Amino acid sequence: MKLWQSLEFLPAVEDFSDYVVNAEVGIDTSLTKKLSLRTFVQDSYDSTPAAGRKKNDVKLVVGIAYKFN
Repeated sequence: MKLWQSLEFLPAVEDFSDYVVNAEVGIDTSLTKKLSLRTFVQDSYDSTPAAGRKKNDVKLVVGIAYKFN
């Protein structure tokens, strides 16, 4: 089993109140020697989104990974 997380803060150079925060947390669980189940959540927050867009975008991703080595 493998766990990971990441966090990224991307401010605009000319205005630090305009920023994007990206975060990810996930788990990779072995099913066999070659296959694993990978599940993670990604969140993207934009402090000043485009007109008609929401500030927050959350994705849940589930997939099967194959190891070639």
